Amino acid sequence: MSAAQEITQSRHFGGEAPVERARRIAPIIAASSNQIERDRALPKELLDALHGAALFRTLLPQAFRGEEVPLHDFVQMQIVIAAVDASTAWCVGQASGCSMAAAYLKPEIAYEIWGADPRAVLAWGMGPQSRAVVVDGGYMVTGKCISPAAAGTALGLAAIARLSNAMGPCAPMPKVARLTAPCFSSAKCRRSPIIGA
Repeated sequence: MSAAQEITQSRHFGGEAPVERARRIAPIIAASSNQIERDRALPKELLDALHGAALFRTLLPQAFRGEEVPLHDFVQMQIVIAAVDASTAWCVGQASGCSMAAAYLKPEIAYEIWGADPRAVLAWGMGPQSRAVVVDGGYMVTGKCISPAAAGTALGLAAIARLSNAMGPCAPMPKVARLTAPCFSSAKCRRSPIIGA
């Protein structure tokens, strides 16, 4: 084994590459496929297997208890998952994309979201009409921001919306904030800014 292979292998959870962990739980994914279609959500047994194999943490930076694998390794893992069930691959892919944002957040915020809980998964989305209006103590968020399937997978939800005040948009670029309430239709969310425009 080359030194490069040893370094790469030591970075993997339990020394096992993500693609191998995906192959190991493929029978659980396959057994869940009909239930996923029927319920439009990943069942608890499958979520437990995905978390047990640390597949939601493959792109999360190591500083926040992630694996931070090369993109090639992630894609190989996703190919295995998608060959068994595309919906499962979609959920893992969306959550993994969200986890890469940890590298761009204040470290203490990223650690609060992902570092303390090994099952932490974040989901977000932006609908075309999503809007956050500044109100006393936070924001009033309206619009569809996230899919119910992603919400069922995630332990945390974030909304991306254009920030406005009563007079209309108040910044040329959207302001991103961590919201502490889900936003399926309309929710008053406590403001906890992460990145400001």
